[in-house]
Amino acid sequence: MTGLLVLPFLGASVTLAAEVPEDSRSPIENVIGAFSSSDWTTVDEARIELESHPSEAVPALITLLGRDEHVPLQNTMALIYPGAKKFYGHGGIVDYDIDWLSVRAGWALEAITFESFGFKEQAIDESKLLAAVLEGHRDRPLDEVADLQCDSGLKTRLRSDAATRAKTWWQASSGGWTRFQGLLDALRSDDPVRQSFAIGWLRYGDTRCDGLNRDTYEQRVRPEIECLAESKDKGVSTQAKLLLEGKALRSYCRRCGYDLSHAYTLVQQQRRRATAKRNAAIRETQYVLAPEHLKELYESRPWRDIRPPRCAKCGEEAGPAP
Repeated sequence: MTGLLVLPFLGASVTLAAEVPEDSRSPIENVIGAFSSSDWTTVDEARIELESHPSEAVPALITLLGRDEHVPLQNTMALIYPGAKKFYGHGGIVDYDIDWLSVRAGWALEAITFESFGFKEQAIDESKLLAAVLEGHRDRPLDEVADLQCDSGLKTRLRSDAATRAKTWWQASSGGWTRFQGLLDALRSDDPVRQSFAIGWLRYGDTRCDGLNRDTYEQRVRPEIECLAESKDKGVSTQAKLLLEGKALRSYCRRCGYDLSHAYTLVQQQRRRATAKRNAAIRETQYVLAPEHLKELYESRPWRDIRPPRCAKCGEEAGPAP
């Protein structure tokens, strides 16, 4: 996935993964191939890579909108999304029917651009989920606690309309669009959905945005957040106030002010992989290894050997993750 940092994107006319042998694909095509797969962890890691390279990702995702294929996700654990079969009472929420590749592309596009094209399902109400948990309604079909859309014809039309809006937007914006300007435009818009996308990303985003650093945040972003703290939309004003109070996960290099959020995300991915590898080794050898060797494996902490990230701009080692 990190190949995007080395090789240039080959152009907006993308030949998708299924049509080209992997060893002859460009880096962006490899990431799109991973993003189009059925494994949730692979999809989510590809989403992070796409979001962090918007100039290459957006044209590729616009092309992916044309693949209205159903690719049900696997290994989603407790993920709460319209394609999930069961509600476990906990889990991350993605209010997009990302079993459909066109919606999956729209999900990433809206996250990258802070635009609202209409891909969001509006089916998962967090307050209803919380009420269901408080009432003891866990481990039951998701459609008992969420208003899932069952009209397949209507869903097809909604996907098509949203894709058309995204393509029209890109035709008009592709010349000079940048993600940082898109962030500012969303904050300055009169659309609470776009404003929420932007504030949510500033609080919890795990991807890069060229142009955003400590100085540009204070000079250009913070004034917009201060205005939104007075918004008539309660959700927007609440999130803006929390961001101003410093309740966010985003961090900047202590030496040069560069945004470190994506760097922390990559380190967290490495640590998760190290943990998964260690747990797999335990499962595979627990009936084979001598007790003292198994005890040593149980007590190992391989993720501790992975160093904090370094700033991509000045090389300063970052501190512990925020």
